[in-house]
Amino acid sequence: MVLDDLAAYLQTAGLGTVAVDIFKSRLPMDQPGVTAVDAAMALIPVPGGPPLYVHSKAAPDLAQPVVQVICRGTQYGDAAAMARAEQAWVALGSVHNQTLSSTFYLSIVPQQSPWLLKRDELDRPLIVFQVRCVKEAP
Repeated sequence: MVLDDLAAYLQTAGLGTVAVDIFKSRLPMDQPGVTAVDAAMALIPVPGGPPLYVHSKAAPDLAQPVVQVICRGTQYGDAAAMARAEQAWVALGSVHNQTLSSTFYLSIVPQQSPWLLKRDELDRPLIVFQVRCVKEAP
């Protein structure tokens, strides 16, 4: 699955640890009496592009999923959150003709530069960007 591949790749790139500060499909919610995970990154699947067909094959050859990357910072930690988002943006945008986990990726293309989406209720910045992955179809 694309989220597993990207999370493992970002962990290998030194941008965090899966299930500690890199999360798939969600950002952890704050709970009363539990230490909050402030600086966290989430990979969220969003609608992607159509499949690509090669030559006269009946089945799709390439899939184009899109993933939104959300980097949440600490309270008032705009600069650090933006720096982490930019590091993830560069790392993911550097994938070309590469196998991640056991899936071949033709490319991962950032769709825009990281930007401030909003601040949450604890005044933590949420920096976001999306990437389009071109990978072998399942």
